[in-house]
Order: sequence, then C-alpha cells, then structure tokens
Amino acid sequence: MSDPRAADCAAAIVAAFARYNASFRTITRRAPERFENRDWSGSYGIAWDDSSQGPELYEGFIGAAIENALTPNAAWYCWHASRRQAMLEAVWEKFGAFVHQQIVWAKDRGILTRSYYLWQHEPCFFGWLRAAGLLLDAPPVTTRPR
Repeated sequence: MSDPRAADCAAAIVAAFARYNASFRTITRRAPERFENRDWSGSYGIAWDDSSQGPELYEGFIGAAIENALTPNAAWYCWHASRRQAMLEAVWEKFGAFVHQQIVWAKDRGILTRSYYLWQHEPCFFGWLRAAGLLLDAPPVTTRPR
C-alpha cells in the first residue's frame, strides 16, 4: 500500500513544473529568431537569467514536499543552477532548512545547456530542517565508484 502523501507530493511537483514550463516557453519563444540572426545580446541577463517565476516556484515545491513527503529529520539534496544559489538558499532559510554544505556532481562529459559553456558539473545543496536535526544511517562519502 502506498502512502497517499506521495501522490499529493507528486501532483504538487507536476503542477509546479507545468507552471514553470509555461513560463519557460514564454521566455524562450524569441530564441529561434535571435539564433538565426545571431542576435544573442537580448538573451543574457533577460531571457535566460531573468527567472520570471522567482522564488515562488521553489517555495511552492519545498512547501509541498515538507507537507506531503519529507520526514522531519530527512536529509535534503537540492540540485540547482549556480546562478540561482542565493535565491534557493534564501528559500531554504525561509522554511527553516539549514544548508550544511554544497556538494558537486562531476559528470562524465559536458552537458548542452542554455549557457555558453558545456557544464561538466552540477552543484547541490545538502542540508536539513534546523529544528529537527538530521538522521542518517551512515555518513555519506564524497565520491562514488563509477
């Protein structure tokens, strides 16, 4: 028997992603014309880096996760764009979460993104709710065998 909180959390995540995806499509609608004209000046600092949803997307997701899926002393892992690090940390703080450290996923190869560089790493916050503390069976290790 599955926990009904899992279905509620999944529905909240799907709804939040649908809102994000609609916003992203609006932001990038001009991309083909700019690419064809080699006019990329309007895409930096506005189209790609100006996240129109702001912290509300993250607040909605974290609120739904706390309410429906996370146990009070669970470890939190949140992969994020380095550009959004300060905003995400502020959202964690708002919900009483503690960013203990940042970990980095070193990928096998660069990944094609909306950035000039092909990123070969991904930052991740690791933390937990301050009030509850953390409960882990064993401490995580910094590297995993491939």
